[in-house]
Amino acid sequence: MIFGSFFTSSINYLYHLIMGRNLEPANYGILASIISLIGLLGLIPASLGLVTTKVVASAKRKRQANNMVYILNKHVWFIGVIFFMVLLFLSPFIAKFLKVNELFLIIGLLVFLLSFPTHFTRSVLQ
Repeated sequence: MIFGSFFTSSINYLYHLIMGRNLEPANYGILASIISLIGLLGLIPASLGLVTTKVVASAKRKRQANNMVYILNKHVWFIGVIFFMVLLFLSPFIAKFLKVNELFLIIGLLVFLLSFPTHFTRSVLQ
């Protein structure tokens, strides 16, 4: 775990070093604000992942766990689409506040939408 954390932090450092060198200050600020926004929004699927892990772990039989996973999978997609739609509606205001191109923000929101099933699957496997 320590090695993995160190490796991830090293790659993150190199990424920001390279991007800081290649981008002008305004574009690097846009990149940093979108990465921060995605990080803040990532708290939502992470918290839902904890709930998923607890619910699936409480199943007594394999069939009961499979039913829970099926039901939760539908709910996760539904919640993800709702959050995506709300954020898509708010994207012009967020883009104006952050002074970024709305297209970049929408691409970041697509990443957010696709993170929901990824977190769900990881939580089920845990």
